[in-house]
Formats: sequence, structure tokens, C-alpha cells
Amino acid sequence: MQHNSFILGAAYQAQNGELFFGGINGFNQFDPLKLKLAATTPEPVLTELLINNQAIATAPYTKHETQAAKLISYIQTLSFNKGVGVIGFKFSALNSPSAPQQYQYAYKLAGFDKQFLYTNAQQRQINYPQLPAGDYQLQLKVKDQYGQWSNAKAMLDFTVVPPWWQSRLAYAGYVLLTGVIIWLIAASLYRAKLAEQTSNQARELNRLKSQFLDNISHELKTPLSLILAPLESLQLNHKDQASQKQLSMIKRNSLRLLTLINQLLQLSQRPSCAIHYVSPYPLAPFIKQLVADFTVLFEQKGIHVTMTDLSQGSCCIALEPEHATSIITNLVSNALKYTHSGGQVEISLSVHNNMAHIAIVDTGIGIEKHQQGIIFERFTRVAAQNQNGSGIGLALVKQLLEQYGGQISLTSEVGKGSCFTVSLPLTEAEHGATSLAAPVNEATRPNNSQKLLIVEDNDEMRELLLTLFATEYHCLSAINGEQGLAICQTEMPDLVISDVMMPCMDGYQLLNALRTNNITSHIPVLLLSAKADTQSRLKGLDLLADDFLSKPFEPQLLLSRVQGLLSIRAVLNRHLAKQLAAHAPPLVLDPQLTQSKDYQFTERLKNIIRDNYHNEAFSIEEFAAGLYLSPRALQLKMKALYNLTPSDYIRNTRLEYAEKLLSDSDLSIGLIAEKVGFSSQSYFARCFKAKHNVSPKQFRENTNLNAKTSSV
Repeated sequence: MQHNSFILGAAYQAQNGELFFGGINGFNQFDPLKLKLAATTPEPVLTELLINNQAIATAPYTKHETQAAKLISYIQTLSFNKGVGVIGFKFSALNSPSAPQQYQYAYKLAGFDKQFLYTNAQQRQINYPQLPAGDYQLQLKVKDQYGQWSNAKAMLDFTVVPPWWQSRLAYAGYVLLTGVIIWLIAASLYRAKLAEQTSNQARELNRLKSQFLDNISHELKTPLSLILAPLESLQLNHKDQASQKQLSMIKRNSLRLLTLINQLLQLSQRPSCAIHYVSPYPLAPFIKQLVADFTVLFEQKGIHVTMTDLSQGSCCIALEPEHATSIITNLVSNALKYTHSGGQVEISLSVHNNMAHIAIVDTGIGIEKHQQGIIFERFTRVAAQNQNGSGIGLALVKQLLEQYGGQISLTSEVGKGSCFTVSLPLTEAEHGATSLAAPVNEATRPNNSQKLLIVEDNDEMRELLLTLFATEYHCLSAINGEQGLAICQTEMPDLVISDVMMPCMDGYQLLNALRTNNITSHIPVLLLSAKADTQSRLKGLDLLADDFLSKPFEPQLLLSRVQGLLSIRAVLNRHLAKQLAAHAPPLVLDPQLTQSKDYQFTERLKNIIRDNYHNEAFSIEEFAAGLYLSPRALQLKMKALYNLTPSDYIRNTRLEYAEKLLSDSDLSIGLIAEKVGFSSQSYFARCFKAKHNVSPKQFRENTNLNAKTSSV
């Protein structure tokens, strides 16, 4: 170089491309094609580590202690905590003859930046505030004065360490904990679902058990009825001692079997439904009577039984007698069952703290201690040979006692016997109570023309009922509700006796069908069923049954109930017949009453005839159509309710209106006959005379004469 200064305009290019430049000390020449640039590009280098824009040593952020004394340009890896703040770096370029001010830079933080970011030599600093936790790599490249970029160089690898709750181990714990929670929730839902299924299965099982008990009660009570019903007549016809003894044994055991069936039904009921208080009654005579019933059985087994009353006065309770009987007879029966021949049974009654204490002590086999705690659970029995039982009796006793606020306790020793002590709350006796029974008027005995329909699916029970009523009534029979309903619609019986549990259509469905049909709504219905619980009775009465009698029944009681229902129906029919009069005022009853439908039917009859009596062409078919009935159904219905045929009723109504016109008008008899619907005057006169025993003319004369006499 001649000098760094050149003269402006002193430049020349030769034909071969060589360039000439003049200066103060001469000129310079060179061939651009032969000019060679610098062989090496600048190399980027880190000069400082910045934390929050403050230069800081690398020692606190190195992973290895051996790196602590090195400059940042010699550090390969660093580690920062998540909360360190703003992380920054300063950088420069080396290994170039040109000054660093002529360079351009590009940087990229791999793991954070998507592309290289550019800066000049005056801004050789980069900052990254609040970097997320993770691994990063800082890359730099430099462009020299000739525009050549160096290759991107990885300057530093560093890691931003998350807090412990954001660490991989923490996230693994979160995943594990979430999995455990999900598993627990799923397990809980599964257990809840399983418990619900178990509960549903238990409810279904209880429903099936209850249904089974209902079916068993029906199937057992029906043959019991067939056994007990003829006993009364057999005892009356066979007076000898041997027959009376055998018949009494049959009756006693049949009644005992009936008691056991009722116990099963009581046990299946909820306690709130089974409890029932009655008027107070003395306890001592009640227990003595029950013990007396067992005396023969104790004598047959050779067991000495005693009853001691230590109550010293009136001792009254208000338990349902059937429940009290179940409590005492179960305990006495167990004492009889588990006491050997030659043993003793002592029954005592005492009073303490307003509680009656009944102790039943026997010298039987006794109960082991480990069994005494579970003996009152259902289907739990003492391990004894040759003793039949179901393990229900003591469970029933405990359930009934708890419902009435009583208690039962047991002391026993194997081989010496047992003592069951029952405690019952006492009640003050009622004084001056009057009897609720009212004298019953003797009803008129029904005649043989009355029809009874017996609906019963059991052949023997149906035959028994037919035999019972055949001498007094005309009896019809059906084997189920569907057949019974068809007979009611065609034969119109005066009363229906129906079983409840039957195939095809049960007694409740039959009753509902009869009550909702205008043709048959008036027929009295007596339900006869083995289901004697309160709910079954209420269901029948809610469906407007006239009576409900449980099996086994007493034949005389059933006969009396049937006669009473027919007598009541006869009284109602007579009153309905009076309401048929054309000028009788309408009677309004409670719509819930069965009889209200009969009175409504009567008013509909009257309204139709009132609108059509003057029409001599008005027929029975039109009359029935106005009531939405067939002529046959209308005839059966009116015959049953009023003992009148439709034609008789139409004629009588026309005659009533004729009487009114004869008394209150001066119209001719022929015109009156025409106005009230008679086609001929002669026929009108015959009908009128048949009813009043006088001709229409004589009736008018007598009426006018009576009117003049009364006015004088």
C-alpha cells in the first residue's frame, strides 16, 4: 500500500480487468479476480453470564465443582432454579482480522425460540425472563465484513430446574395419586353399585318371600277351611264321647295350624304395621286359659305343670290378644317340647315397677351359653334330636315384645333346664265401659229366587260353598274372575262371593270391573280370602267391597253376612223404587258411596222418560240406547234394582203424568191419553183401572169431590 489516502478520481481499469488507484505516494494496482479473502470466519464466544442484568460468576450454577473456576466460555452446562429471574448472556467474536464492530450476530435458544434472532455489534447481549422449566441450548453465529455467516455453534446447554412440585417425580406422583383416586372412586362406585344390587336383590328376595307366604297362606288356609267347616255339624251329630274327643283333637290341631300360619304372616309384616293396642283386659285369666289348653298335652307327656299368680290384684295389658297368645303359647310350647317325661314346668305371674313379669321355668335339656345369645334370631334352633321346628317362634316372640315395649330374658344351664322371663307394660283397667254391640234386628229371610254367584278357583272350597248355600238360594259358580264377570253381565246375580287370589283375574280385579260397569255396579260383593291382614282388607274396602271375610270362616257367620247384605240391598232397592216416581225430588249422595251410582242411574232413567213419555213410539231399544245399554242389560238391571221391567216403568210413568193432568186440567180423557203417550184411549183406560181400580173419569170425579170437600 502506497498510503491509506487516495486521490479522488485517480482510478483506472485496464483491458485485462486490472484496477489502478492513485494516491499521494504513488498508486496501487491489483486484479480483483486474483484477490483472496480471509480464509476463516469469525468464531462466536460467550463473555459473561448475567442474572437480572447483573454479571455473576458461574460457580453457583455449575453442576460439577471442577467447573467452578472456569470462565463461561469454557462452561458447557449450567443449571438454574425456576425462580432465578432473568437469565442473560454477553457475547463477542474471535479469530478474525477485522474489528468486532463490523460483525453481525444471530442467536437462538433451542427449546424456546422458533428461529434465529438478529442483532448488531452494538447490542451484544440477550436476556430471557421467566423461562419455563426445561432443557435449553444457546446457539450463536456471526457474519463478518464480507457478509459470510459462520456455522451455528452450540455455545451452552443449560437446564431450568422446576420447583419440587413441578418436577418429574412430582408429576409421576400426581399421576400415581390421580390413578389411585380414580381407582378409589371407581372402587367406591363399584361397591355402591354392588351394595345397591345386593339391596335390590334383598328387596326382591323379601318380596318373593312375602309373596311366597301369601301363596302358602292361601294354599294352607283353604284346606283348613275345608277341615274346620264340617266340624261344627259333625260335633252336633256325633254326641258319643269317643267321637267328641277325636273331633276336638282335629279342631284343636287345625286351629293350632292356623295359628302357626298367622305367625308366619305376622313375622313377615313390618313392626309398625303389626302393632295393635286394644282395650285393657286382665292378664292372669288370659294366661290360665292358655295353660289349660296345654294341660292335656302335658299330661300325655307326663309333665307336671303349675300356674302361680303372684300379681296380688288386677293386672291388665292392652296388647292385641292374638299377639299375646303368640308370645305365651310359643314359650309354653317350647317348654313342652324340650322337657322330658317326668319333668316340671312352672309358670308364674308377678308385677314389679308397673311391668308384668311372666316366668316360664322348665327342667328340660337347657341351652348352651354360646347359643343363648343367638337363640332369638330367626331360624336358630337348639341342637336337639328328634325335635321338629323352624326356629321362628322365639324370633316372633322377641319381635312382638319389642314392638309393645316389652323385653325377654333367658337363663339356662345344660341338663338342668331354662327360664324365660317376659316383661310387659301394664295398663290401667277401664271402668264403666259400655258394650259397643247393638241389638240386631231379625232380617227377612231371602226367598229361593235370589241368585248367588260363587267365584272360587279351589274345587273343594267351591263345592263346600255351593253345599252351604244351595238350600236357601239359587247358586251359580265360576272358577275365576273372568268367568264370574261374564256370568254377572248375563245372569245379574243378587250377590257375589269371591275369592281374592285366583288365576286370570283375581278378586280385586273382578270387584273393580263390577264397580266400574253401570250394568253390574249395584251387585253386593263379599270377598272371601286367606289374606286376613289389614292391608288386604283396606284394599278390598277401597274398591267398594261390601264385606270382607277371612278364611277359615265359620259357616254360620258367612250365612249371616250374606243374609245381612241381601237384606240391606232389599231395603235400598225399595228406596230406589220410591225414587222412580216421576215427581219425586232427586237425592244427591256422596260420589264415593257405592249406592250413589244407583241413585244416579235412577235419575238418568227418570230424565230419559221425562223427555220421551209423551212419544207413543218410544221403544225399549231407544230407552236402552239412551243409557248406553243393551235392552237385555237394561231389563236385568231394572229387575235387580226396582223389580220392574222397562215397559212396566214406562207405562207407570205415563200413568203418573196422566194422574197429574186429570187432577189439574179440564182436558178430555182422550187428549190426556194422547199427551202421555198412549196410542188408544181404551188401552189407557184399562191400564189406569188396573193400577187404581177406577176409571180415569171416576178418578177425576173423586179428585174434584175431594178438592171441594177440603175447601169447605
